[in-house]
Amino acid sequence: MNKDFEEFFKDAPTMNKEELLKNNNFMKLDHEKLKYHLLPPLALKKVVGVLTYGANKYAEENWRNSKKEDYKRMLSATYRHIEAYRSGEYFDNESKYPHLAHAICNLLFLLELEKV
Repeated sequence: MNKDFEEFFKDAPTMNKEELLKNNNFMKLDHEKLKYHLLPPLALKKVVGVLTYGANKYAEENWRNSKKEDYKRMLSATYRHIEAYRSGEYFDNESKYPHLAHAICNLLFLLELEKV
C-alpha cells in the first residue's frame, strides 16, 4: 500500500459524507452493505486454521456431506469444545488449535447447512 493511500485512509472512517464532499475526496455509498472488515482477523485466522486442519484430516469441505441426522453430532461436538474451554482447557489436544475456534467452525457448518 503506498503512503498517500495510507495517509488518506487513516482519517477516512471518521469522515462523514459532507466532509468527503467538501474535500473532494472519494465517496462510496455503501453504508447498507455488509461490513466484512468487522471480522476480527486474528480470530478468523484461528478458525481458518481449524478448517485447514480438518481439510487435511478428512477432505476439503467434507462437512458439506452431512445429513440432517448428523447435525446433532455437530452440535454435540460444539458443546464439547465449549465445555472444554469453560473448564480451562483452551487448546484441543489433537489439533493444537483453540477449542473456541473448533466450536465456531461447527457453528458455521450448521449455519451454512441450515440455509436459513
